[in-house]
Amino acid sequence: MASLKDVFLKLGWDGWTFSLCGIAAIIISVLDFLQLINLDSGNAIKIVLLACGLLMAAMAALSSRRSADIAELQNSIHEWLGAAHIEQVRDGRDFHAHARQSISHAKKYIVDTTLNSTEADIVHPVEALGSYYNLLYERLKKGEIAYNRVEIIYNKKRLESVIARLITHRGMEYLIRYIESPPSLIPMINVMSVDGDNYYLAGIKTSINTSDVLFVKSSEFSMFFDNYWNELWYSAKPLNSRDEIDWEEINKIATRINVKPDEVKEMRAKWENKANMLSSAKNTKMLGA
Repeated sequence: MASLKDVFLKLGWDGWTFSLCGIAAIIISVLDFLQLINLDSGNAIKIVLLACGLLMAAMAALSSRRSADIAELQNSIHEWLGAAHIEQVRDGRDFHAHARQSISHAKKYIVDTTLNSTEADIVHPVEALGSYYNLLYERLKKGEIAYNRVEIIYNKKRLESVIARLITHRGMEYLIRYIESPPSLIPMINVMSVDGDNYYLAGIKTSINTSDVLFVKSSEFSMFFDNYWNELWYSAKPLNSRDEIDWEEINKIATRINVKPDEVKEMRAKWENKANMLSSAKNTKMLGA
């Protein structure tokens, strides 16, 4: 059985760079906690988050190389965390199909992140048939599950994506918080967790970029992920409650990323109209049934 040491030996220069940076960041955060060095709370939080992201990226770097390494990584995770299932899922249709399966079996909640992307799928879930967005929307609408998400919003496209989802899911157990964006993309990995048991790791925007998603099924992994998620969630600022959207906070983000107030108004009107139109169409269809 491959050891964790063997796995790290196979990471290569790029994987080692990220893992060593992550270890260094963790040491710095520990020193700060022991008050041997002094960092303001904002920097401390960023370093802890960066450390978690970098170490997770280093693990995913190995998985993206070749399928034979998946077995070695799985064995190492087994030694580290206990029983675990790990597989690669191709981004796109395969990922949506896989995620739909996980979401269909969700019993309580889903937590999700978008921390390092400038792109966005801006679409109403009703019109995204076959995607996991569609199934997630239907289950949220029925009140079967809850959904929490943390975002870093880098540009106008990401802002519109957030506005669209806030309006679309208003009245549901769907919450978004945001962390103020750094000057440029940081090498963190996006994580989606289903009931704290199934995990999707994706979105590595570095020299070890991969289009694949890493799926991990392990309840033991929650010991690590819970700390990672809690740091994100409790350091982030809320953008909504179940029934209300914080437009003041949205406008602050817009100002920070150089989006004009009129542009925010246009995006808001666009998605309010879309929501109303789809709601009217559904009501008409129900009356005619």
